[in-house]
Amino acid sequence: MKSLSRIIQWTLGALGAGVALAGALGIGASQVDSLGAPIWPMPGLVLLEWSVLGLLGFVGLIAQGSWRRTFNLVDTWFVVGALIPLMVIGAFSIGSLVLMTLLAFFVAVLLASAQIEGSWLRYIKTLLIGAVANLALLYLFITLGRPRF
Repeated sequence: MKSLSRIIQWTLGALGAGVALAGALGIGASQVDSLGAPIWPMPGLVLLEWSVLGLLGFVGLIAQGSWRRTFNLVDTWFVVGALIPLMVIGAFSIGSLVLMTLLAFFVAVLLASAQIEGSWLRYIKTLLIGAVANLALLYLFITLGRPRF
């Protein structure tokens, strides 16, 4: 049963990372084609951040419980928290794809937390820190992307 849970976690992590990477690349490519304007710094930074969060969440799930403790479950909870403001701010553009990434990582990290300790409530603080840190980073991205007169 433990190995089946691990396979489900890795599959959901791969799904979340795949949606993040494919979504960021697809939306970035469509922005360049349709507008003809540069996408840097906005929305390029947000799309880059989304893909990096997807990769970090997947690496955190894969490395959890292994001999290498570079990433662990706390890092994946941080990623889940960081995806929340990204989903809210991008509600009318990338929000639905970020929601799929968020749900995949959330279910995977819940399974991993239940497998290790049984209680996931101790990670709420990490989730909130991730949300607040990413909200501050997104605010910085928005101020960098604002045109100057």
